[in-house]
Amino acid sequence: MGDRVVEDWALSETPLKRGVEDDLAEEVGLEPGEVFIDFPAKRAMFQLSLLVERRSGQVERLGAGGLSGLVDLPRVAEGLYTTTRVLRVFTFERRTLDRDRVLERITRQG
Repeated sequence: MGDRVVEDWALSETPLKRGVEDDLAEEVGLEPGEVFIDFPAKRAMFQLSLLVERRSGQVERLGAGGLSGLVDLPRVAEGLYTTTRVLRVFTFERRTLDRDRVLERITRQG
């Protein structure tokens, strides 16, 4: 499928998302509300605001900008956020969905 980007409407509870979920449910013989699309979008989960004591004894705040001379924790946190996000589709009862068809409905070319 190449590089795909999840549509903005699929990131939160929207009428369009609910409609796609219900359409997918119908396609696999389930009732409306029995398919759920999940793509966590909580960038703040890795926000940093730590006090760090340097070898000199000076205390500095490590925030989104990082601190010179330390591991680039904000960049590492962003990388973790990006690589741990997984698009999932849940069904109330076990069903097999066509992966490519689902991706065509809820993503676009990146």
